[in-house]
Amino acid sequence: MCGNRMIRRIQSEDEHFALVRVMQRSFGTVAEQYGITEGNAPTNPAFVTIEKLKAYLAKQVDLFGLFQEGEMIGCVAIEPSKNKSSVYYIERLAVVPEKRHHGYGSTLMTYAMDRIKEKGASTVSIGIINENIVLKEWYKTKGFKETECRRFNNLPFEVCFMSKEIVPKE
Repeated sequence: MCGNRMIRRIQSEDEHFALVRVMQRSFGTVAEQYGITEGNAPTNPAFVTIEKLKAYLAKQVDLFGLFQEGEMIGCVAIEPSKNKSSVYYIERLAVVPEKRHHGYGSTLMTYAMDRIKEKGASTVSIGIINENIVLKEWYKTKGFKETECRRFNNLPFEVCFMSKEIVPKE
């Protein structure tokens, strides 16, 4: 609990529907800004459905919602690397448009990092749209460094991978 904010694991069916709405709204602005459509990037969270969300949750993903006065306003997911036990990914970090630039993203990031440290990871990685300079700079303020940029045939943008070394909690 943080003031009138609370972060908790997404579990109930009602929370799944609320999460779909949060992702569609949050990532929808980014999709519009960068010309992302369901046709050119069907796995983008802007186009999530309840079925896609359930398939995502069936992976080894921990998904958390940020609630303010009982309403979900943001989310974040953490996922272990399939290849390296010391690496975790932060994914789906989002805040609804009208709540942005008030520290909620930082709150979600801190929460995710704490959960990842508890799991004993030493590296956290993210992937973002390379052209999203504002977001890239925000991650740099959180200690992330660019590791590589890569084009994928199934995406209409270049992906920038960033990582941060962390000290696991003992």
